[in-house]
Amino acid sequence: MPVINHDWFDTFINNSPAIAWLTDEEGNLVMMNDVFKELVGLEKETTTISIWKLFPEEFASVYHQNNMEVLRINETLRTEEISIDKFGNKRIFIVYKFPVTASDNKRLIGGWSIDLTEQKAAEQKIIEHTERLKEIAFLQSHEVRRPLSNILSIVELIQEEGELKDNDKCSFLLDYLKGCAEELDDIIKKITKKANA
Repeated sequence: MPVINHDWFDTFINNSPAIAWLTDEEGNLVMMNDVFKELVGLEKETTTISIWKLFPEEFASVYHQNNMEVLRINETLRTEEISIDKFGNKRIFIVYKFPVTASDNKRLIGGWSIDLTEQKAAEQKIIEHTERLKEIAFLQSHEVRRPLSNILSIVELIQEEGELKDNDKCSFLLDYLKGCAEELDDIIKKITKKANA
């Protein structure tokens, strides 16, 4: 089995599509892959920087709190964290943080994260689209059916009227109108049922 050297590790970590880093207990980033550095706008040569210097306090506080939780429970923590990129845009990440013990017994927190921003935006669009469909179904079931019910009621009243009842042509047209209105009512009920399923 080949011995893994530092160059191999750097090649591996810097070609990962995931963001990777190591942080010490004080919040100093002691290792960051190139994806991390590119995201936040650091030079590739940067080897260490404090999360307190790199990120706004509201974000750094959450990161540090999660880091301390990892060391407390001494196991992997899966969470979502919000960060900002080099352009100041908020990004949403799924984050896996885990305890690491360095060769000098110093406790570190390792992390991997994947940007979920586009996925979350797509999920939000689906939710909004679903809500619009529900509104349309509600309008169809209530707003469209109300005038349709009025038409059906008027047809029934006309059909009960004595002198129109005896008129074959009028009776045929009223029956046809009633049939069309009932068919439309059935269609609206089906749409509403599917929308609410």
